[in-house]
Parts: sequence; structure tokens; C-alpha cells
Amino acid sequence: MQKTTFKTRLLALLTAAFMIVMCVPFAAFAEDAKLTKAHVSFKDAAWNDLYTTFDVTDWFNLPTTSNAINLAEDEEIVSWKDAKNNVYQPGEKVTLEQMAEIVGTNGVASDGTAFVTFEATVQKKVTKKPVYVSYILESGEPLANATEQIELENGATTFSTSLLKKVPAGYELCETGDVYIGENDTVNVKVREVKKPAKVVYVSYILESGEPLANATEQIELENGATTFSTSLLKKVPAGYELCETGDVYIGENDTVNVKVREVKKPAKVVYVSYILESGEPLANAIEQIELENGATTFSTSLLKKVPAGYELCETGDVYIGTNDTVNVKVRETKKPAKVVYVSYILENGEPLANAIEKIELENGATTFNTSVLKEVPAGYELCETGDVYIGTNDTVNVKVREVKKPEVSLTKIKMIFTKADGATSVFATGELTAASEWYVLPDAAGVINLTASEKLTGWTLFQNGAKYAAGEKVTFESLKELAGKNVDKDGVAYLNFYADLKTDVELKNITIKYVEDKDGAQEDVAAPQNNFTAKDEFTILTDNLYDGKVPAGKKLIGWQYKNGGKTTNFVKGEHVKFDTLKALLNGNWDNEGNAWVTLTPVFQDVKSDNGNSSSSSSSSNTTNTSSSNTTNTSASQKQVVKAAAAPANTTKVLPKTGATNAAPLIGGSLAVVALLMGYGVYGLVLRKKD
Repeated sequence: MQKTTFKTRLLALLTAAFMIVMCVPFAAFAEDAKLTKAHVSFKDAAWNDLYTTFDVTDWFNLPTTSNAINLAEDEEIVSWKDAKNNVYQPGEKVTLEQMAEIVGTNGVASDGTAFVTFEATVQKKVTKKPVYVSYILESGEPLANATEQIELENGATTFSTSLLKKVPAGYELCETGDVYIGENDTVNVKVREVKKPAKVVYVSYILESGEPLANATEQIELENGATTFSTSLLKKVPAGYELCETGDVYIGENDTVNVKVREVKKPAKVVYVSYILESGEPLANAIEQIELENGATTFSTSLLKKVPAGYELCETGDVYIGTNDTVNVKVRETKKPAKVVYVSYILENGEPLANAIEKIELENGATTFNTSVLKEVPAGYELCETGDVYIGTNDTVNVKVREVKKPEVSLTKIKMIFTKADGATSVFATGELTAASEWYVLPDAAGVINLTASEKLTGWTLFQNGAKYAAGEKVTFESLKELAGKNVDKDGVAYLNFYADLKTDVELKNITIKYVEDKDGAQEDVAAPQNNFTAKDEFTILTDNLYDGKVPAGKKLIGWQYKNGGKTTNFVKGEHVKFDTLKALLNGNWDNEGNAWVTLTPVFQDVKSDNGNSSSSSSSSNTTNTSSSNTTNTSASQKQVVKAAAAPANTTKVLPKTGATNAAPLIGGSLAVVALLMGYGVYGLVLRKKD
């Protein structure tokens, strides 16, 4: 055998190492096992099954409350979450790809299957609709802090005034009966002051012996000239006492009277009733206390008010107790109906309604049911047919519904309510507009009330959509009727709430200059805004460039125009404008943090034609005078509110995710062994040559 040189041995070793290293990427880039089937289960917080487990190879819809099990009748599913705490809505579609993301590569078996569990968030059913009632005078003026919240059944479009329990003291309802609300959750109810009776009488409660009772007095109100009153008016008879006499009490011309009372005699015998099963086994915490007359040896079961829920008395009638003060009463479980039917609500065209399923219980063997048992018809819909529904031996049935046509009420009047941001503190008398009205001037500082010495009115914010208006601005019926929307009462009246924009005396710190279109309504930016212009700056340079497409054909930009109330100020494009110049134009109109916004609109001029003629014109409604800081007066009708455009939201790009399958280690290991053997073979051939 011939020995090799050092260089030959080194070359062989490097060759073997290179082949091993080249095999590693094959293992790294091998594909993972792909999810092809998911075994899906549904649990609650206590890990009880809420739905039948099934397999998914494509997609499925998460169960809703109506088809879940192990839920109480007053519970509902509000959401689902997976192992990664991703949240889903009941009925939401979940795909196999989404479940692959949930389990990850390590959760998929070699055969492409995985187990996926969804946990439900359960809460008590919300079956009530809150409605906020504001009490106003017949004139339309709101009453301070006079509001009430009531709860109605879902879908209710009216309510009875009998539900109102917080009518302001000293006031009464102008109208009683049903109040129409439609789909709204707010409504105004008119009240008027109650005319007080002319005679007040003070009643003192005394014992039959004539001894007065401490702090036992009552004030009642009678009609003028009344000389008697009925004891039915007395509402503060001392606890534990009863009137000695009932009926009319004579007072004559007096305003005080004594009324005799005596202690109420308590029953002399207390009996403790224990509820037990027919087998004699007692029920935990199932005891009731009743009171009987002295010497009673029996009592009727009609006196029992605390029979355990889910149980009924085995026998009714009289129960013998003799001289005892304890007795056992037998109860049995109430038999539940043997047949459960799931009703799905669908449209007349056969299209199902999302999450519109109701569970009803029928007697065993029932083949029909009456639509009167249906209590969960979707809000805004009504049954197409009423009466008996045939089900046969089935436990599911479809019931057709159609949308309820809402009564249409035409808008005839808009009433405007002016308050502070709390919605209760009035700052101005209410105003109103009709279709025949030309315009209405929003209140300015001169007519505003209930402001502190440090508060200053800067404008108005419309509660319904957040729109901003200047103090003294003109509004029309046409401009506001769309904002009123469907919030119209049965008389065709809509109410709009304007909140006063107030500021306190603060120093101006920052000015933002915005360049916008010269038009009514919402304006778009025509040039980049200038931000953070502060008092530390000597001046700012107005832009001389517009965004592409913002210069009208045949025009050129020559300057900028600022409007504030009835004044207009013009600037030349590229002009150096000082901080104090803009501060003076703002007239104190900045927020409580010292921030202000100056909105400028472009001034254009016609471009000279080929014949040398030119005409000076402006897109502004007032002037094309380009002299710096040239101020002209305009009419109050030209006031407008400019809304600042919101900053664009940031976007984030999500890169795709890669990974290796469960087979990667096996493939990589196999390749590494092959590489090792090949390297050893090279080493033997090169280093160990035979003679």
C-alpha cells in the first residue's frame, strides 16, 4: 500500500466535508406536512361541549346560540376564540387555511390531520332596548338634567307613557299614551308645570291615647276650599301602624289635623315549611316561613310562595300541622315537554336570515304548533302567515317572514337645541326652521347665556355628525334636513343638538396653515399643509405650488385668501407672513391647548391669450387683489366652516411565512449519512491506494 502526501490527504478531507455541508440545505428546505383535515370541537369556559364535534376539510360556520347545547335559556354565545386567542363571531366562516395557522406546523400529524378547539364566551342574553328620554317644555326648550332611561323589548317602535317614572317634579306630561320612537334610541317628551292646589294640610299621627308619635307627620295638598279629605290620600302612615278609622276626615278651615293610629297585630303563630321529595329526601336550602293566626291547626298550600324552582307540589289543599311549628311538604320535579323543535326564519324567496333560529318546546307526539308560541321573530320582520304550522315527526321547520313596512313621516320642521357639551346646560333659546324658512342665524356671543367669565364662544358642533359651524353662521332647512335623517317624530319634527365650542383665555402657541378648495361643503387639500408654525418663528413662506390637477384650465395661481366672519384677507403666493399677522386675523379663535388652524383658499387669474388680451378673474367670491394683507368686508352669508382632512392611516405589509415539515429531520439525516459514506469512500480511494 502506497502512502499519500499531506496535500492529497487534506484535499480528501475537504471534499468529504463539502459533501456533508451541501446536504444540510435539503433538510432545511424540505416541505412540512400540509393540513388536509381538522377535527373540530367546541367548548365553554368550563370545557363542556357546546356542539357536536365534526371533521372539516374545507370550511365551516361557527355555531350560534340557537344550535348550541349545555346553555341556559337566558344565555347566549357572544364570541369564539381559538388557541391563539383570535376572536370570531358566532356564525363566522372559518377555513382550513385559518386552522392551519392556529395549529402551526408542529400541530399537524404526518397524515395531514390536526385537532382544533374553539372556546365560547357566554353571557346573559340582552333582550332589552335602552331608550333615552329627554323632557322638554311645550315651547321646545329643554329642561336641565331632565332625562330618563327606559328599557323596551328589542324591536319596539313605541312605548307607553306609563313606563316613565322620572317626570320632573312639579311637571306633568302634555300627552299620555303611546310614544313613537321608530328605530331611534332617543326621544323628546313634552311636559308642562302642574298647577298646585291652593290648600296645604299638615297631618300628625297620634295614638288612640292621644300620645303623639315622634317624626310622624305628613303634608297633603287639597283643592281650594276643601273642608274634608279621604284617608286614601295618606301615604306615610308610620310603619307597623294602621289607621283606627278610614274614610273622610273633617278639617274645616284648618290647615292641621290629628289622625289616630294603632299598632298592627302580628300573627301569633310562625310555621317553618321544609320541602322534601316523595322519597322523603330533603331538598337543600328549601325552607319557607309562613305566618298563621293564633291557634291555627291547618293551612292552605295557596300560602306557599317559595316552592323550589323546577318542582311542583305533590298535593294541594289544606295541610295539617296541629300544635307544631314545623311541617314537611312533598314536591316532585316538573315534567318537561318531550319534543324540542328548531324554527329557522327565512325570507319569502327562501333565503335564510343569519342567526335567526328559535327553539320551542312541544308536547310529546305533537305534529303541529301555533305561531303564537314564536317569541323570537327577528326584529324588523313579521310572519308571512299565522296560525298552525305542520312539522310531522320532524324537529326542524322553516317559517317565512318579511320586512315590516315602517310608517313614513315627512319632515316639516327642524328644532335646534343649543347647549354646552354636557347636553343639559342651555346656552340659548331653541330655534326652528321649516321648509318655508329662508335661513336661521346660529347664535353668536351676544345672545349666549350661562357662560363663565373665562369661557368664550368660538362656534358650534352638531351632535348628530360632529360638523363644525361658526358663531353667527346662516343655515337653511335644505342644508340640515339630511342631518335630521330618520329621527322624525310623529308630527314631522326633528331635533338637532348644537354643542357650544368654548375656549378659555390661553396663549396661542402653534398655527397650522391648510390650503383647500374654494367651495362650500367639505374641501379637499390643494397643497401640502404647513405645520408647527410657532411664535418663535419670524415668518413663514406661503406656498406657490398646487397639487397636480388643482389649477383650472386657463388659470394661474396668484395668491391666497383668508376668510373669517365678514372679513377677507388676501396674500401673494410665496409671501413672507409673520406669526403675529396670522394671530391678529384669528381674533382669539384657538383651542384650549393654544393650537389654531388657518385655512387659505387659492386666488386664480386668467392666463393671457395669443392676441395679448387678458382678463383678471379669481375663483374667490370677493377679490383678486394680490396686495399683501389686503382686507375687505364680505356679507355674513359668506361665512363657512372648513373641516380639516384627517391624516392618512399607516399601512403595514405582512410578509408570507415559511417552514419545514415533520419529514425534514428524516430527509436531512438520511442525506447526511449518504454524504458521510461518500466522503469515507473518497478518503479510502485517495488516501489508501493499494499496490
